[in-house]
Amino acid sequence: VKKQEEFSKASCDWISVGLLGLFIAFLVLPTMQGSFWGWTSPKTLVFYQFSFLSVLFLLNREKKVKDPLFRSDLFLNRKFLFSSIPNGFTIGFLWNFFFFIPLYVQNVIGLTPLQTGTLFLLSTTPLFFFSNLVGRIYDKVGAKPFLISGFSLFAISFFLFSFGAPRG
Repeated sequence: VKKQEEFSKASCDWISVGLLGLFIAFLVLPTMQGSFWGWTSPKTLVFYQFSFLSVLFLLNREKKVKDPLFRSDLFLNRKFLFSSIPNGFTIGFLWNFFFFIPLYVQNVIGLTPLQTGTLFLLSTTPLFFFSNLVGRIYDKVGAKPFLISGFSLFAISFFLFSFGAPRG
């Protein structure tokens, strides 16, 4: 009950939320516009510098506030740390898959946005059909077989993706 009371008293640090928002905006905008602005143009470089500065301010602020957005003490727990690393790779893979691959499919291969959306809708279809079954298997065997097979499949797909881009 005590932990529940502490949790209910936790507050949101809106300045940290704002700094996180600035970091993301200053990172995403030049990444999206860099090919138009020029990757070494002053505008692109200034946005990246603001992104870097805002994350530095965020990290500095997180050390000082009572209820930080990111609890660094969690990374002292080995189980949390070693489960966060593959999770970070998964997020990176999914970000690439759902962000860069549609751009590639539309701009290089030449599919329309509707065709691209349909293609990616098909890629999520197995989640719909197999999530219930996987949940029941997970209850019986635990997470380890899923983690090993899932990350092995990610590694294979990274390898296969490396052959998919045209060489120029």
